[in-house]
Amino acid sequence: MAAAAILAAAIACAVLLPTTEGESVPRPAPPAKKSATVLLLGDVMFDRAIRIAADAHLPTASSSAQAGGGYGYVLTELAPFIASHDIAVFNLEGPVTENPSTSTGSTVGSLRNYIFTFSPAAPAALRAASGTTTLVAGIGNNHIGNFGAAGIQSTEKYLTQNGIGYFGSPLKEREPLFLDTQAGPVALVGYNQFSGRPDEASSSLKTVRAAHDSGAFTILFAHWGDEYATEAPAYVERLAREFVDAGADLVVGAHPHVVETPDVYKDVPLYYSLGNAVFDQYWSTKVTCGLALSVTLREGSLLSVREVPLLISPSGITLVGDSAAGTCKTPASML
Repeated sequence: MAAAAILAAAIACAVLLPTTEGESVPRPAPPAKKSATVLLLGDVMFDRAIRIAADAHLPTASSSAQAGGGYGYVLTELAPFIASHDIAVFNLEGPVTENPSTSTGSTVGSLRNYIFTFSPAAPAALRAASGTTTLVAGIGNNHIGNFGAAGIQSTEKYLTQNGIGYFGSPLKEREPLFLDTQAGPVALVGYNQFSGRPDEASSSLKTVRAAHDSGAFTILFAHWGDEYATEAPAYVERLAREFVDAGADLVVGAHPHVVETPDVYKDVPLYYSLGNAVFDQYWSTKVTCGLALSVTLREGSLLSVREVPLLISPSGITLVGDSAAGTCKTPASML
């Protein structure tokens, strides 16, 4: 009886077309529009206090083992959030190498405190915990070269071994990373203010144009700006608009370690800085509060952007959404 009622309701809602005999038949529903979800995260750092937290939660024989060692603990809330998206993109703030950490236990403010290397267990844990989501790391930043060219090559090796894509490598020419999605092709283009290349901006602008001309939805992911500034400097605002004029459909950034006030230019969202996603800076809510963007694309166009608050905690775990909302506000919620 219930099945008959459902069928009757479905037929009643259908648009009927006349037949040659004067009767009517249901018209098939139009095909569903194809969409894809992309998660954009800011700075991800797996050294110093994050490494200590991971090491303190290594699986034991009596505990349930997590691939990638104790980094599964660090990703307790973040990984399921990542796994709920088709694609997740983040700034990997340092190299992945087998070198021992120099920053762990170092004095805050010392040179060693800012030299990062991440255990190969970190990307392994991220991959294992993120389901079938396509993971992509931006590696064009001011820490990726902390262990030289060998460290960058090692990073590329371990990311590839774990099925994690990457873009923005200082060892390669600027090329977009293309991803096939149900909503059409997506292109990721990096810009690194700290690369030392005199043609960095012009090269990234050229790459954006090429990606746009290919018909891909083009995301410009930048590493730029001033640390701990909640407003983007004028030169970043100007360059962001140049990227839009070149064809960028969405502009996001990292490096300041705080969430900066976003803007819109020619209907394109400009999120100058997303702040921290995994990090060990805890001295104020400016640095503990980060922002994730849950983006929905439909048939090659931007359908929506949902702002999700993040809160990095001294435990090493990043809190997501409702867990962070009591402390952290999204830009939209503050309007």
